[in-house]
Amino acid sequence: ETLKDAFHAGDRVLFISGSEVGKRAAQHTAVVEAAKAAGVAQLAYTGVLGGPDADFALADEHKITEQAILDAGVPYTFLRNGWYDDMYVAQLPVYLANGAVLGSSGEGRIAPAPREDYAEAAVAVLTGEGHLNKAYELSG
Repeated sequence: ETLKDAFHAGDRVLFISGSEVGKRAAQHTAVVEAAKAAGVAQLAYTGVLGGPDADFALADEHKITEQAILDAGVPYTFLRNGWYDDMYVAQLPVYLANGAVLGSSGEGRIAPAPREDYAEAAVAVLTGEGHLNKAYELSG
């Protein structure tokens, strides 16, 4: 109910995914429903690198959200962000103690980027043309 006045017809909306793992699917679905009801012009969602093909635990709620957006028929742009490089700061003592940065599984590799870079991509798709109903895989 608190979302119904948050959106207006024609709005271009940056939808930043929630941080409460396990609760995001319901929260995100509520956002999508409110955006659809308002008639937004664009819903730019910050999901996860790999989108529907991502194969790790945190990706499930992002997959549900992307599908909800598609099902709602809201004009969208999926900003599938890679890892944020500042996420490594908290683990710095561990990396220094081990002499390595560990985190990917198996032969996995990642290319993190600063949040500012992802923000610039969001600004570009919300202020530019030609980005509706597209997905962008973003990384460093």
